[in-house]
Amino acid sequence: MKRTYNTTKLADLLKEIDRLRKFVPPEHRFPLIVTPEIVQKVVSEYFNIEKKFMSEYTNEPQFVEPRQIAIYLCHTMANLNKSELGRVFKRNHASIINSLSRVAMNLVDDSRTAKQIEEIGAKCLDAAHKARLSKKS
Repeated sequence: MKRTYNTTKLADLLKEIDRLRKFVPPEHRFPLIVTPEIVQKVVSEYFNIEKKFMSEYTNEPQFVEPRQIAIYLCHTMANLNKSELGRVFKRNHASIINSLSRVAMNLVDDSRTAKQIEEIGAKCLDAAHKARLSKKS
């Protein structure tokens, strides 16, 4: 079955969108792009660790939780799938799944983790916003 559109209504709708677009400030017209680099930078600053420990092969406790939170935020904010997360963090598929499930469980059980995710997520969005503004300059 072929879809048919009322081209007059569609044209009117597109004109209305163009008319309303001028009321939206340029910095709000396109969605922010949160990259894995932004997430890793913000998480490493938040936990006061070097960014290189996000992808190094170390299981020291002071690096595990920040890495797991970074993996979770990259999955949710940067829309990376599990194989992309594995490449970015130099981890296998099972480690990525474990990290995602641990953070998800901690979000339910631990209010401290939920607060950390909220604070770090806000900082990631702020950093993405600043990165976009600096590209336009």
